Amino acid sequence: ELPGSCSSKTLGPMVSFAARCIVLTLIAESVPSTSVDVEHCPAKEPIQTCQGPPDGSTFLMQKLQEGYNKHQRPPCSNGTHSGPTLVEVQLRMTHLSEVDVKKSRVMLQGYLRSWWHDARLAFQPRSEGGCFDSIDLSAGGASRVWLP
Repeated sequence: ELPGSCSSKTLGPMVSFAARCIVLTLIAESVPSTSVDVEHCPAKEPIQTCQGPPDGSTFLMQKLQEGYNKHQRPPCSNGTHSGPTLVEVQLRMTHLSEVDVKKSRVMLQGYLRSWWHDARLAFQPRSEGGCFDSIDLSAGGASRVWLP
């Protein structure tokens, strides 16, 4: 067996497996007396598929079809709709255009971010076997979910 071959147990992440298998295949082709078992290379093994909807858009459509109500606030941590929904807000100012003290007016440019927890839209991320890590609401999706 060549040092660092595909069947070695000391290889790093999956990316390293594929790169080392390719290098060893090239070495095996240039040295006829050496054989490398490429069939057992981890890069050749089937990739496990994820569980659930393939992307955030499909997931959101399923939730809407199941009766997600954008007019109802997300439930609180106790599972009821009584009590406040905690909404966090962040403002990042990128440019201060004008300050008018007499009119008590300030013009600025920046980003306003807000986030909250809506358990009705909870999903499994890729690290837990899901198929996606976020739901993109930029293509009209924001009008379909509860907003503060």
